[in-house]
Amino acid sequence: MRNFALHLRHCQKKITRTQALNFSTFACPVLQSQDPCLPIQNLQSRRRALVNLLQLRVSDQPIWYDKRMHAQVVVSGFQDDVFLANLLLPSYTKSDSIVYARKLFDKMPEKNSVTWSSMVSRYTKHGNDEEALVMFSEFCWNSDGKPNEYTLASVVRACTRLGGVDQGAQVHSFVVKTGFDQEVYVGTSLVDFYSIEEAKLIFDGLRVKSAVTWTIMTSGYAKCGRSEVSLKLFNQMRDTDVLPNKYVLSSLLIACFALKFIGGGKQIHAYVLRRGTVMDVSVVHVLVDFYTKCGEVQAGRKLFNTIVVKDLISWTTMTAGYMQNSFNREAVKRFSEMARLGWKLDGFGCSSILTSCASLEALNHGREVHAYAIRVNLVYEDYVKNNKRKAEGLSLATMVVISEQEILSSALGWLVASTSNTDSSHL
Repeated sequence: MRNFALHLRHCQKKITRTQALNFSTFACPVLQSQDPCLPIQNLQSRRRALVNLLQLRVSDQPIWYDKRMHAQVVVSGFQDDVFLANLLLPSYTKSDSIVYARKLFDKMPEKNSVTWSSMVSRYTKHGNDEEALVMFSEFCWNSDGKPNEYTLASVVRACTRLGGVDQGAQVHSFVVKTGFDQEVYVGTSLVDFYSIEEAKLIFDGLRVKSAVTWTIMTSGYAKCGRSEVSLKLFNQMRDTDVLPNKYVLSSLLIACFALKFIGGGKQIHAYVLRRGTVMDVSVVHVLVDFYTKCGEVQAGRKLFNTIVVKDLISWTTMTAGYMQNSFNREAVKRFSEMARLGWKLDGFGCSSILTSCASLEALNHGREVHAYAIRVNLVYEDYVKNNKRKAEGLSLATMVVISEQEILSSALGWLVASTSNTDSSHL
């Protein structure tokens, strides 16, 4: 008869020696040891082994692993063990087996606070917000335990996503009664739940504010068009030990643009540089967008050139900036460079470039863009259409149909119309 404890130790030693663990080689033999007839003195050893395996949870087949572990728990006689069940619950939910987790939960004869909290949190994580609220209600009525701050934060987020004003108010009342209103996770979720003015009251009452809390408030005011308040909050944040993250900085730049406050955007840019940290590429994108929208194309180009690894957003942001400021020749050059480097524009991007070609009366560039659109499968049908709506006297124009949208067709028609003095028969 296979010694379960020795098998476990052997498995664990191999795990520590092996960086790339092959689950079927090491863990499978342990899980296949399903002999319930071990001597009684070995039951505690078996329980410890199960606890260790559940905590390790190393597998390339998570659902299979969870079911095998569950089977081990049952055949070992530990199906009523709350501690083992609480280890199994998150295992199931981490592998997206929320249905199995619920079945296990329903069969448990005893449930503690960890059990209830685990299910509530997992429901909200998987977007089952209604189930999370029902589970939380049952938790409050049927359990002597008390939810922790993470569970309450999950419940508030569920109310926010559902738009449940009444439920959210009830949860807030429960939070205050249980003394969790000063917990940063709960407070941040409540700030996100309420309208901006109500959220500001909760925000002001928090003794400790995290970066997420500041982010919600600054972005909230920016979205509401209260850009000046958003900037004031940023100045307050600078007096604390909390460093603004990329979301705060992006919200502030949006606020500065809304106010046409170029100096404010430059101050934020200078603040980031003074910190001496590498600027997140998403912040660089927002800065490029901010500068070009404010007419500071050269500043945007300088920032664009600092990006070491340029992605599609980098290229499209700079190209859009050129087009917004009528730098059409530069926009077309950027498009050519993107195509040469292998980046694929969507239909909207192609239509924008065609508009720039039309402004330049650059029919040859327009042909290149048209050919590119066909080459990357943006076009699935070419047909000849009367385009008198675009230019009087222009009888025929090649029009393009794009999958899911017809943006490119109108842009190409506009290009031909704009170059009506040029022979378009070869387009």
